[in-house]
Amino acid sequence: MAISVPSSTIEHPRLAVRSIPALPKANAVRALAERLEDRDFHEGAAWGLARAAVDPSDVRRRLDRPSPIRVPGAVLWTVEADVWTPAIVPYIVNYRESVGRIFPADDTAESSPPYPPIRRPKGDPTGKPILQIEVEDRGHLVQAVEGSVNYLVEHNPLSDSIAEKGVMFPITLVSTSVALNASGDTVEIPATADGSSRAAGALDVLGLAVEDVLDRYRKDPRALSGLIGKVRSVFNRPLDEVSERELGQANALILPARIIIGFEPDATGAADFAKAVHNYVQLIHGDLPPVPWPETAKVDAKADSVVSELERADLLTPNKALYLEGMLSAGDAQKLKLPATADERGLLIVSTLSSPSHSVHAAIRAGVVQPSERKNVTKWVKSEIGAELALRGVRAGLTPKELSSARDVLANAYTNPAIWEKGLKPSGKTPTELLGEALEELRAGTAGAARAELGALGGFWLVVHRVLREARFFKEENFTDGRVPSTILSALMDSEWGLQVLAQALKDGREGEEEILRVDVEGNRIPNAQGGFLQADHAWLRGAVVPPEMKDPEDEEQSSSPPPPEKVLLDRRKALEGAVAAVEQRHEELRQVLGGDGDPLVDKRGLPTAAAEDLRERLDAVERALVVYGALWAARTDATDDPAEKDEDEEDSE
Repeated sequence: MAISVPSSTIEHPRLAVRSIPALPKANAVRALAERLEDRDFHEGAAWGLARAAVDPSDVRRRLDRPSPIRVPGAVLWTVEADVWTPAIVPYIVNYRESVGRIFPADDTAESSPPYPPIRRPKGDPTGKPILQIEVEDRGHLVQAVEGSVNYLVEHNPLSDSIAEKGVMFPITLVSTSVALNASGDTVEIPATADGSSRAAGALDVLGLAVEDVLDRYRKDPRALSGLIGKVRSVFNRPLDEVSERELGQANALILPARIIIGFEPDATGAADFAKAVHNYVQLIHGDLPPVPWPETAKVDAKADSVVSELERADLLTPNKALYLEGMLSAGDAQKLKLPATADERGLLIVSTLSSPSHSVHAAIRAGVVQPSERKNVTKWVKSEIGAELALRGVRAGLTPKELSSARDVLANAYTNPAIWEKGLKPSGKTPTELLGEALEELRAGTAGAARAELGALGGFWLVVHRVLREARFFKEENFTDGRVPSTILSALMDSEWGLQVLAQALKDGREGEEEILRVDVEGNRIPNAQGGFLQADHAWLRGAVVPPEMKDPEDEEQSSSPPPPEKVLLDRRKALEGAVAAVEQRHEELRQVLGGDGDPLVDKRGLPTAAAEDLRERLDAVERALVVYGALWAARTDATDDPAEKDEDEEDSE
């Protein structure tokens, strides 16, 4: 029963928006737990969900009529019911907080956090609808949940609204089994796959300590009953004796929930339970309302999902998966004979993700949630994921804005033809050794592995230190350079001065220097007027080391005969590829414009309907034409065994 007061007395009183029943009887809780065990939940998970239910008898009846939710690769079966706030926790691996995660692979952090980030949940190996998470010990779990609650309360504040009106839209609840590796114990608790901000806000209004939620209220029905009784006492007192805080707690005590109680892979069998839940959350927060994740959170979630799929397909060993995720320190990586530096780790990652292997491509595609399963995974998507994983080795030293910019630039740089799909592996050579071999290759006119490796490794540090950045107009130098980062990297690899710059960047980056120093064509550092050395920057790199080509029309000679049509077609196809890459880049830049809440402004305001429709129609026309071109090429090459018919990669090498 809601507490109310005549409007003539108080204009806008705070009210308890719903009645609160007493804690259900133990027999009702036990009966629901047994029914959940019949539905494939193990005992601890079943009791965790049963204790959370406000009305176990109603949930038991609803189990006979679950509702399906389709997600890519599976169907999730759910029931809707009210749950006690003190019996649940926010999602333990919440990607909304990912911008603040510091990985063991990151040597740039001023101090190492007491615990590493928690890895992405795994599905129960027997197919039960339970997420499995591993933490080091109980302190690790408490820190993760406390950090999640504090972050969500600060960055997505809902506490005042919940205290005033309660939670109106259901959270999504999933049974979660947390293994404490140090003790071998397991904590079974329902967690919010969706609705973590609502759950955190409700816990904040109740003023509950995370340790009590994970311990007292989870284990002791009497403690939960005492809390419920205390909150319910507001219904037995006059309104003028009830504080706003008490009424807010009454509104926060119960949450509407959609509880996941079953899981079925679809005909493809492509998703386990963890993947199905990930797809569900990604569809909601990756691209759809209510509140999209920040861009870093979206890419982080995709990256972890892709690594998980590569491991599931036996394309990565468990240790290699940990390495790609950034979960191994430099020392741990060396013990496993894996490259320990951030730049080498980045090269190994991009070599893995850019592999032309069909199985690798299929695993990456399975790890990326897309609006249509028929759409292919583009080179840009792969390189963006590779850049995100690589930057986990240095991101503690970057602001969120710098991280977003570095991700875009590094992703473009990694698509350089000398690096992408070339299977490059770190050689372990020093910057001086790589430079010597790269200069020999350049003078011999050969496109060798040393130049490519130096480009990838040195280019990594040029990006991290914002020396290699996006194209722009340089006001001070009065020139415009529209070349994308990949093109700049090619120019650096194709000049002696550029190779010297890459070697210096690699040296300074590995030594932890705050800035990359300028060098001349001989590799000597350039002194400044204060007795130090000049620092490299974006304008110097593009304007002096590898300046844009300035063509003089009077010096251009007209060819006596036009080039063959095949050559013109190849050149224009490459120009089209560059234009598409530029479109993808411009779209990412559009999404980097953030609103006051830190989320992409375009997700809130959209674009003018006419402009969006015009762009879509123009892109659709190009897409339809490309489908026809691809089919024509396939039909022509299938119809002949002539070795003169070259594939795309062979043409590119000419």
